[in-house]
Amino acid sequence: MTDRPPTPDDAPEADDADAFRPFDNDSQVMTFADGRGELSIENGTDAVLLHGDLELSCTPECLARVRALRKALARIEAEILARLD
Repeated sequence: MTDRPPTPDDAPEADDADAFRPFDNDSQVMTFADGRGELSIENGTDAVLLHGDLELSCTPECLARVRALRKALARIEAEILARLD
């Protein structure tokens, strides 16, 4: 095992972040859970909903989770920008 910084692929949500297609359907839900709470991103063709809570601490697991969340939010941002052009 190597001592490397966690990447988005280390988070359990990483596969969901890769598969997430914002505004593509009304059924996809991506959930970030930390054992104390969870944050869900619900896909929709008209809007994407974020709800819940997620506790983040300074751990490698949380860093990986934050990176996967950032990846999902970047996909949402990119799709919004594409639709505004």
